[in-house]
Amino acid sequence: MRTLSRLIPLALAAAVLSACGSSGSSGSTPPVGGFSPGGAASSCNPAQMQLANPAPFSTGVSTNLSSVVIVANGNSNPLAQAYGVWEVQLADQNSGNLVTGGPLQPTDGHTLVHPYNQDFYYSSSLQGQFLTPGTVWEVLMFNTQQGCTLDLQQSFAT
Repeated sequence: MRTLSRLIPLALAAAVLSACGSSGSSGSTPPVGGFSPGGAASSCNPAQMQLANPAPFSTGVSTNLSSVVIVANGNSNPLAQAYGVWEVQLADQNSGNLVTGGPLQPTDGHTLVHPYNQDFYYSSSLQGQFLTPGTVWEVLMFNTQQGCTLDLQQSFAT
């Protein structure tokens, strides 16, 4: 009976850990931060958005890039209400090294892509940062207030 009383809590703990760790392997698991394109907004998924400049999946981008621009669908979403707590992070796909931009600021995007019915553009400054040439950079968004990261699932190469 004493052994059984020890096994029950261990079995329950194992079941809880197993449930938390199971994410499936079908490829449909949401990336970092739970971002799913077109999904409902949450604190770490504040709006439907994508990379606007440089263009998604572009190559030959300047290593002296001064800013990264994100376009969001509409302005009645959590991103529009608190854009200043978000910054762009660029992750080197080979080394994992991060280049962090400044807080998002509204910017003019009339010459950029227009993927949504209502496009709102935000820029993250990279001033003084040099991007490694010949590198593929994955575009992430980081919420400085909540410490969560989401992956836009878009990249560009220098």
